[in-house]
Amino acid sequence: MSRPETSEAQDTLTDESAIRPLAIVNTLLRGRWTVVGVAAATVAVSVVYALLQPSVYVSTTRFLPSKSTGMATRMAAATSGGAASLPDDGSASSDYYVDLLKSSSFLEMVVTSTFLIDGTDQDLLTYWEVEGASDWERRQRANKALGDAMTISVPKAVAATPRLLTVDVRADRPDLAAAIASKILTCINEHNAKSRGNKAKQNLDFMKAQLEKANKELQDLTDSFAEFTARNRKIVTPSLTAERDRLERSVRVQEEVVVTLTKQVELAKIEEQETRPSIEVIQPPEPPLQRASPARSRMVMIGGFLGIMLGCGVVLLRDWLGRMPADDPDTQEFRSLLTSIKGDAGRLWKRPSA
Repeated sequence: MSRPETSEAQDTLTDESAIRPLAIVNTLLRGRWTVVGVAAATVAVSVVYALLQPSVYVSTTRFLPSKSTGMATRMAAATSGGAASLPDDGSASSDYYVDLLKSSSFLEMVVTSTFLIDGTDQDLLTYWEVEGASDWERRQRANKALGDAMTISVPKAVAATPRLLTVDVRADRPDLAAAIASKILTCINEHNAKSRGNKAKQNLDFMKAQLEKANKELQDLTDSFAEFTARNRKIVTPSLTAERDRLERSVRVQEEVVVTLTKQVELAKIEEQETRPSIEVIQPPEPPLQRASPARSRMVMIGGFLGIMLGCGVVLLRDWLGRMPADDPDTQEFRSLLTSIKGDAGRLWKRPSA
């Protein structure tokens, strides 16, 4: 008699513990309004959250470090038949520009520049309303904000050649994003022109000093040769002839040095006065037509999907709690704990208001 009862209990347990898809569907259909309500609430929250997110616009510019040589460099190569003797300004290095764009001094050049915003000239410190205990702290915070608003992309190096740099600038206005990107290009050229001008001036000063020294040495050698010739009008001994040839060779060598230095001084003067772009802009910045973020439609769709999942979970959980046997000790303890948790949450909610 006990064996059939045990088998029947096992069959009942198996039926209750088995997953029945149709029963789950019926439960969800019975609680359809709960699912709809939770999904609608989630969509509403998503819409409000999406509308509160500030719009972000991205302006993109691409440039290549210039490989074109200046007039002074080309003249030096033409007159000497070889490479220019002027020092390279290092403008052909892509890594140089990456480091430059990330440097605090360069970022400060951009944030302290003025932009036409709503008909008035403002710098980014004023527009962003950067706060700080001192001007230095405000500038540092503005530099960080601008650095975070920029994304620099450089392809991997294939050979020792300049690589195309891509700079994306994010702002809350399309015209401001393009203006900041344009100002970055302007500041790059200004920085390189100043750096190149300083190097050209140092090179010119050095060449002038060397030329002055070479002219003095040439004058001394010329005087020595003239004095020797005047003192030995009738040169008959081999030693005097050798001395005259030595002095004459020294004068000719020094004349060549003076001629070479004179060319270098003229080339350095041209280099100092020359202005040429240090970068080749491949894609100039333009105001974007559409915002880059937030993707409000996507956020609402994700919110609706999560709301449906949450609503289904609430319906299934409520159905599972309703099917728990009321006389089971575990069920009674579980419901008691839930009641206690609700009471604790109520007291915590009322405490701040009190």
